[in-house]
Amino acid sequence: MILHSVGREFRPWNEYAKDIRAELDRQSSWPLDVQEHSPVLARSDDPNPEAPFVEYLRTLYGENQPDLIISVGAPSAGFIQRHRLELFSTTPMLFTVVEQRRVRTSELTEYDTVVAVRHDFRVLFESFLRIAPDTKIIAIVNGDSPSERFWQGEMRRELQPLEDRIEMRWYDKTAALPPHSAIFWYQMIVDGAGVAHEGDRALQRLYATANGADL
Repeated sequence: MILHSVGREFRPWNEYAKDIRAELDRQSSWPLDVQEHSPVLARSDDPNPEAPFVEYLRTLYGENQPDLIISVGAPSAGFIQRHRLELFSTTPMLFTVVEQRRVRTSELTEYDTVVAVRHDFRVLFESFLRIAPDTKIIAIVNGDSPSERFWQGEMRRELQPLEDRIEMRWYDKTAALPPHSAIFWYQMIVDGAGVAHEGDRALQRLYATANGADL
C-alpha cells in the first residue's frame, strides 16, 4: 500500500511515488498488487477526516493486511504514526519523501524504516548569494497548508542570520518584484485563498508572471 500525503497529482510527491512504484515492479520477482490511497491530510487543519479514513482502511483490509506500507511525505507519515497501533501494528512500514524533523523518532517501532532527508535553508541561500551577490530581495513562495506553515516557521528561524544581508519577503501567491530580486519556490499545496494546486499549475502561473526575477 502506498499512502499519499496530498493527492496523486500533486508534485513533486507524485513523481517520487511513481518512481518508487516502478522500482518495486522492477525488483519484484512476482506481480505486485499495489494499492494507493490519498487521505489529503496535508490540505486542512481539520482532524475530523482522520477517523472515517481510519475506519475505511480497517474495513478495506480487515484480516488481509498489506505486506508493506510506504508513506510518501510528512503528513502521511504523521497519520500512520498516530494510528499505527489501531491499524497496522506489525506491518512493515517505509517512511519516504520526509524531512527528518517531521518523523517522531520516539514513536518508531521495530517494523519501521525511515529514509529521510535534511533541509539546510541557510546553506542553500548562502550558496545562491555567492552566485548572485547583487540580490537585494528574495521572495519566498510558500503555501498556507498546515505543513507549509510549519516550514515557513523553520525557514524564518534558519534564515534569520541573513536578514542583515538581504530582505526576505513571504508570499502565498505571486506578486511583482523590483530589480535585483530572486524568487525561492518552496511548495504550493494550498494558497492563501484556500485553493489547492495540483501538478505544476501554481509554478507555471508564477513563471508566466515573474517580472524578470531569478527563479
